[in-house]
Amino acid sequence: MVVMVPGYTLAASLIKDGMSAPQAVLTVFLANVIILMPMLLIGHAGAKYG
Repeated sequence: MVVMVPGYTLAASLIKDGMSAPQAVLTVFLANVIILMPMLLIGHAGAKYG
């Protein structure tokens, strides 16, 4: 599910460029997961070492 405006815009442009709707949503979801991993690691280190 795309809930942020930039994600919605990206999914809409991917659909316009020829992807199907499920492919576009999956692409945005995977991109968010890829970005989430370093954010979690940095947050964990920040909470631990302060």
